[in-house]
Amino acid sequence: MSSDRRWKNAVERLSKRLAAQYGFTLYRPTCLVKIEQDIALTICFDFPPSGMKFHIAAQPLYAPEPELHLTFGRELRWAEFDRMGPWGTEPDRFGPDIAELEALVEAEALPFFQKVSSPRRLIRFLKSARSRDTRYILCPPVIRYTYLAYSYLRVKRYFSASRPLRSLLDELSAYTDPSSQQRYGRAACLLRLIEGRRFLEIDQLLDGYAADLHTQCKL
Repeated sequence: MSSDRRWKNAVERLSKRLAAQYGFTLYRPTCLVKIEQDIALTICFDFPPSGMKFHIAAQPLYAPEPELHLTFGRELRWAEFDRMGPWGTEPDRFGPDIAELEALVEAEALPFFQKVSSPRRLIRFLKSARSRDTRYILCPPVIRYTYLAYSYLRVKRYFSASRPLRSLLDELSAYTDPSSQQRYGRAACLLRLIEGRRFLEIDQLLDGYAADLHTQCKL
């Protein structure tokens, strides 16, 4: 068995152990997902040709998306990655490498998830200076405004959602691709509903978005 395959097998065993220990579901053999208050919390070990990547991410299911993604989160690095390369190719290093990955989950992933594991917590995080620090978090403006607006709506702070929705419209106005135009149309619709005080319709829309992504991703 190649060292690459042995490393992948070791990470798959780690993923199963983490899922059992912290209440995640194995979405794929090396991708773990847990849903808390309609927010998907993801730990993902990917294996591109260049090596292994270790991502953590959060995604509110009530903000419409066609699939789960890693757009809002972090890529974690570990000492062995920098010193030896991404595979940990020496067989006697698999144990220590895996232990270090597990330690990163406890030191970095779980504290991050704690900060974003409900709509109210997500709002606080997105409004914090830390969420704008690209050395710490990946959060493009479109994602920031989308998640902030939809989270305000989810906790029924409808008028608080107006400002990030307008910022989202400004951000999307330069884009002509179908996905951006669809985002633009949804944001404009929500603003009209807020202005018309049609709050029940907003609640029903967000319930539908969450249900759709639950079903599509088989969560």
